[in-house]
Amino acid sequence: MKTLVTRICLLLAITLVTLPSTALAQTVPLIWSVEGPITAIDPAAGTITASGVTATIPAALPLQGTRGLTGANLAQLLDAAAPGRVRSIFASAGENPGYSGGTLKAEGIVVETAAGRVYQATAVVIEIAENVIVGALISVDEANGTFVVNGATCRMNTDERVPADVLDVGLEPSLTFNDLNGAIGTIVSVVGYFHAGTVHAVTVETGLLPPTPDTDTVRIVKAEGKNVAGNRSELKLIGSVSPFDANATITIINVTTGRTLGIVGVVAGTNPGQGDFSLRLKNLATTPTRIRATSSNGGTHEFDVTVR
Repeated sequence: MKTLVTRICLLLAITLVTLPSTALAQTVPLIWSVEGPITAIDPAAGTITASGVTATIPAALPLQGTRGLTGANLAQLLDAAAPGRVRSIFASAGENPGYSGGTLKAEGIVVETAAGRVYQATAVVIEIAENVIVGALISVDEANGTFVVNGATCRMNTDERVPADVLDVGLEPSLTFNDLNGAIGTIVSVVGYFHAGTVHAVTVETGLLPPTPDTDTVRIVKAEGKNVAGNRSELKLIGSVSPFDANATITIINVTTGRTLGIVGVVAGTNPGQGDFSLRLKNLATTPTRIRATSSNGGTHEFDVTVR
């Protein structure tokens, strides 16, 4: 949400500079943002309250982070609408003690109405309460649908309103629960919520790469850049490829311009059967915002660059 807040602050700053103070009340739309625990959901009013802000959610507005829900489906976020589930996105008072409700991330505009000021959302993200475990994957029990990380029993979240994914090394949701067998003994990251002695995972990040028919599999794992005046911008990235081929090369391209940024070799990776590659560039006119890595063996992957 930091980027959202930064964007809003910049918008306000630009507007305040360009408009005379006497016109602000008539011409500058008031904008808002919030990130905090959900404390109330009112489907009849079409609102969600978080950190003291009651956001009005338009019926057609998508609830990002859910499987296709919109502002018209707020009732489905309540415990009362999910009696058979272990946990819901919003914990009603007194139910399922031991965890808090989910998180609302939202932004929007302030609308003045006859009834008063309304905080109308233009973008909404719904997340369940978040707990994190990082450590060695000790075992996988396919029959019971559980796995153990750092001694903690975990299972994939079964609530169909919220996606639950096993991510590969490039954070792509390309793996299945059964693929976790290939990660036993490696470090994984589990993000989800803890309830009744079990971690219910929303995402499991692994160091695995899935096979790709007829080509190798390429993933950019991390890409960071820094824009500096005077043609001193920088870019650095790391990635993985499977299967490992010491003769393979990886071509890095600026997706926006189509320009080749570099061609690098592949070295043996830390995970068996995988290779690693990296590239660091300095003295760029500007840092690319999206890049593509293409292997000489056919695999390809695009990735957004984090620019500072």
